[in-house]
Formats: sequence, C-alpha cells, structure tokens
Amino acid sequence: MNGERRMEKENKVLFALMLAVFAIVACAFIMFDDEDVSATDGEWSSGSVTSLSGDGTESNPYKIGTANELAFLAEKINAGEDKYVGRHYVLVSDINLAGKEWVPIGTKDMPFKGVFDGKNHKIVGLTIKYMLPEGGNADKMYKGLFGATSSDAVIDSVLNGYEPDMLKILDWSKNCAVLKNIVFTDVGISVEGQTVGALVGKATNTYIDNIKVEGGSLKTMGNSGGVVGFLSGSVVINVSTEEKYTVGTVDKGGYSIGGIVGAVRDNGNSAIINSTNNAKVEVHITSASAAGILGNIADEPASTLVYGCVNNGPVSIKANSHTNGNYLNNSATGIVGHSNGQFTTSIINCTNYGKISNDGSIKAGSLAGISKYTAGLISGCVNYGEIVGDAEIRSGIISHNYMNLVIRNCDNKGTVATGDAIVADIIALN
Repeated sequence: MNGERRMEKENKVLFALMLAVFAIVACAFIMFDDEDVSATDGEWSSGSVTSLSGDGTESNPYKIGTANELAFLAEKINAGEDKYVGRHYVLVSDINLAGKEWVPIGTKDMPFKGVFDGKNHKIVGLTIKYMLPEGGNADKMYKGLFGATSSDAVIDSVLNGYEPDMLKILDWSKNCAVLKNIVFTDVGISVEGQTVGALVGKATNTYIDNIKVEGGSLKTMGNSGGVVGFLSGSVVINVSTEEKYTVGTVDKGGYSIGGIVGAVRDNGNSAIINSTNNAKVEVHITSASAAGILGNIADEPASTLVYGCVNNGPVSIKANSHTNGNYLNNSATGIVGHSNGQFTTSIINCTNYGKISNDGSIKAGSLAGISKYTAGLISGCVNYGEIVGDAEIRSGIISHNYMNLVIRNCDNKGTVATGDAIVADIIALN
C-alpha cells in the first residue's frame, strides 16, 4: 500500500515537472519567434520566409505583416528579382523592427519601383547605424526604410498658375513609384553619410503621400531630411513630423538639413505640399543650412514648389567640436534653406511659427523666418516665429533678394532681434 502511494506521489511530481518544462518551452517560442532569431549579426533578414501572399497586382497586392517579410522584400528588390519589381505591396499589421539594424529597400542601382501602401500601420524602431568606410563616398549613402525609389514616369509640371496642379499630379501618381500611408515611431538613425530620411534616402519620380514620423531621432553628415533625404522629380504631400522627433547632424556634420526634405536636386520638377514639421531641426556647423521644411535646392532642378507648408519646430545652428571661427555661409530658416542656381522656386502660402536661432557660440550667416535666398516667387507667406541669435543678417521673411526674386503679400509678425546685424521684417538685402 505504501509502495502504491509512493508511486502515485512520484507520478504527480513527474507530471508537475513535465508541465514546467512545457511552459518553459512555450515561453521560449513566444519570446523568440522567427522575427527575433532571424536577425543575424544585428541585421534583419527574411529568415524562413520564402514568399509573400498575394500576386503583386493592384487588386491582390503582396501582403507584409512581419519584419521578416519586410526584410524579404528588401532582399528581393535589392537583388533585382523581376517577380517583385514594379509591384503593389500593403502592410497588414504594425511592424516592430525591434531596434535591430535595417537594410533599406532599394539601392542606387536597384531602386524600388512599385507601390507601397502602409495602410496607416506603424513601423516601430527603425534603426540604422552606419559609419562611412575610409575613402567612401558620403553622397551615395541612400538610407531609410527605403534606400532609393524611382520610376520612368516624369511629371512635366507641378503648377497651374500659382496653385499646385493637383489633377496632373494625381494622374501622374498612377504611373510612378508610390510610398503612402506609413507611420514611424522610435526612429533611431545615426549615419556618417548623406542622403538619408526615415522614409527614403533618395526619391526619384516618386509620389509620397500621408507619411508621419512620431518620434525618435535622425542624425547624419547632412543633405538629409526627417522624412526624405533627396527629392528629384517627385511630389511630397500631407507629410508630418511630431515634436518628439529630432532631425540634425552628427557632431562633425555640416551640410543641409530639412525637417521634411533634405534637398531637391537633379533635373526635374518637384513639390512639397501641405506638409508640417513639428520636429526640432539643428545643424552642427561647418557650412550648412537648417530649415523646417526643405534644407536646400541644388544641382538645378527644373522647378520646385513648396506650398501650404507649416513649420512649428525650432530650427537652430550649433557649434561642433571642429568649429573654428565664424561660418558666415550657414543659415537657419523656417521653410526653405537656400537655392544654388538660377532656377525657379515658388514658396507659396507657407507659415513659420518656430523659433529660428543659433546657440551663441558662433556667428551665423543668416537667420530668417521663411528662406535664406532663392530665385523665383515667395507669396502669401507669414512668419510668427522669433528670430534671435548672433548673425550677420536677420529677417522675418528672407535674407537676400536673389536673382530678381518676386515677393508678394508676405508679412512678418514675429520678433526679429536687433543689434550688430542687418535686420529687416521682410527683406534684409536687396
């Protein structure tokens, strides 16, 4: 009888131990699913994913619901596999990239050419940490969720008079690369290079619509933006950043930074429409511009439109460990940094509420509510932001009237600091 009781007790203990082992194994599967264990050397990979559901058509797009599936897309696009080029993709859930290193979708030689609809799902924890190798070309570092996007569809105009030609833009968007309806949180990008944005490094002939960055930080050598690095022949519309997001340069950086777009460059018509920056924008100076919306316009694009945009975030110039003396080519502005060339830029119905400043440790070139200088038109723009700091030029609207710029119906309602500087409400230098 005692032997039977002892055996019964031992069986209960054995059963309890088996349950405990089962629970531990189950927890292990929950904690270390295929998304976690598939990241090798700190980089996301496709892991066990071998295909995506859907067929890539507009009516049955490829569906992406995990980080592994998103990494699978990057691998296939970067390898140039025909089955995945120029196709339609949708997110079916939020994607947690868990702070592991992300390899962007699309490269300079193999850009993404399809339509990607995030369906307002979140990309959480996008992380890119990259140190430029010795002798590397910082101008070719296309980094973001997407590295490079492109299409063969060229838009011949973005303006109808002084208004955006939305009918033409929307018709064109049916044939070009498209990125839309994506929300980013907890961005962590620090790149010793250029051409970087949370969404895409360089967008060529691409339509970008309804993108939001809610928080985190992006720091690069410059020529980068909070959402898009370089824009070429492309349209950005309804894009925003939130105040928990910081956009700037690493300590030894010194090129242009924009809260929304870093730079417009190369031949083509581009537009930034109805977009809002709430992020903090700052550059550590060598020779650069910081702006709430667009850092600079370079390499002679056909025309650039910035329309209906608002900057609420502070824009500032800061010294870095390499600063020695004054850097009078730098600037901080609310909307657009500056234009390099004799081409047309229209800044229309834009407003700055953000404080424009430098940190006092160096003398800035110019501080302005709307733009440093540009060629073309500034119309219907208002500055409410405080313009303060040690600078050669301080202005409520624009520092320089460059190449016969036309200014219409603009007003400064903010405070422009006086002192040892050229100071004006509208135009500092004609």
